[in-house]
Amino acid sequence: RIEPLVWDTVSRLLSRPQLIIDHVKMDGHKPLKHLQANLDRVQQALAKKKIETDRMLEAYKIGAIDLQTLKQKMDDVRSGEARLNEEELRLKAELRQAQAQELKEEKLFEFCQSLPAVLTGLDFEGKRQILREVVDRIAIDGTEVTIYGIIPPTPEEIAEDAFIVLHSP
Repeated sequence: RIEPLVWDTVSRLLSRPQLIIDHVKMDGHKPLKHLQANLDRVQQALAKKKIETDRMLEAYKIGAIDLQTLKQKMDDVRSGEARLNEEELRLKAELRQAQAQELKEEKLFEFCQSLPAVLTGLDFEGKRQILREVVDRIAIDGTEVTIYGIIPPTPEEIAEDAFIVLHSP
């Protein structure tokens, strides 16, 4: 009697793509828009540094600043450019990672959408294999069945099943 109850509960959870995606999302996952905005800001700051360099060279050419002042200011600009270049490289790497993560999530969502059809057509061995992947253990205490696994339940799942309590490890 417990086997169909456990399978129905697990297959219902596996049939919810967003639940699975939310579970596998990396912590600290930054949205693409945020990363792109930061990258744009850094690239604009780099462009301003280039203009600043050109203006200092022009000021030196017309005699508005001396060579010593030019050297000091150029050192400051180059130091700022170096920090901005490092930040630009870091942001570009993060943006590539976020784009790859977004692609993975899209593929995962597509896969999860096909799961309900796959789950209904499984034989006993297929169901067993899936349960081994997502269920850590099942505890029975009187009339209460507790499933411990990798997919966390939502409050709706807990409220829907009076006989099953789901817990993540």
